[in-house]
Amino acid sequence: MPDEPSIPANGLSRTGVITIVVMIAVILAIVVPAINHARESARRVQTRNQLKMIGMALHNYHDNFTLFPPGGVFNADDVAYHEWTTFLAPYLDASPWYNGVDFSRPWNDPEHVDLFRDPNQQQSHWWTNPSIGQPFRPDGLVFNHYAGSQSVFYRNSSVSPKDWSGTSDRLLVTDALGEFIPVGCPYGWRDVTLGLGSEPKGFGCAVRSVIQCLMGDGAVRELGQSTDQKLLTAMAGPLEQQPTNELVARPQQIPLLDISAIWDVDLDISGDRVVVVRRSPDGKTVKRGR
Repeated sequence: MPDEPSIPANGLSRTGVITIVVMIAVILAIVVPAINHARESARRVQTRNQLKMIGMALHNYHDNFTLFPPGGVFNADDVAYHEWTTFLAPYLDASPWYNGVDFSRPWNDPEHVDLFRDPNQQQSHWWTNPSIGQPFRPDGLVFNHYAGSQSVFYRNSSVSPKDWSGTSDRLLVTDALGEFIPVGCPYGWRDVTLGLGSEPKGFGCAVRSVIQCLMGDGAVRELGQSTDQKLLTAMAGPLEQQPTNELVARPQQIPLLDISAIWDVDLDISGDRVVVVRRSPDGKTVKRGR
């Protein structure tokens, strides 16, 4: 009689082990993509909800002031102070953070560096796309993964939907494709007529083909990267309502804050009193810090 095949002590033959390994690999190949797809679907829902809340905040701001917040506040010397996202903070449950902002100083004044670099700042999560990693810049500032339409938000803008013939086709805010700027930096606008997903300095989403768009009536629409150019032009509004090139001009690159230039020095003045002195980011001014 032929010898009986030997059975390992653990009860599995080599063939059985290989079969189990193959089965596990097949299951993982099926389950892992499904899990990733489910997670991304959840992130898309979160993005949609964020934009809806931003839309509600914009309309609540409008109810109080009859205008949308200015895209960016600039003085006569073109010094950038604050942007529209900061003005929305009280309407996004971030009033304590908002109350810490000194609107007589630029957003990146030494008095504000700690405020805008705080990773726990109350309003920062509204501007982080959950589908995108790396929410912080190397200098600690929070990236804004969304941007406003430059036909609504621009230098010292004062726009109201009452001036529009319709609101459902007018873009307010959507995903920024790349070249993200920090939350609070007063250049948070882009041109929708550049297309969706085609220009890093335009609109789109690098990790998915569907772009979530907050419209003027508060609704969020999903558009693809192949959206017709005529629709994109309509989303920007009539030509006569477009701001001039000067009003929407942005720096080629938003510079990093020079952290080495924003140093604190403790001066012992009276033996038991400590005063913090802070130098400005441009290295030209020394001010008393917090």
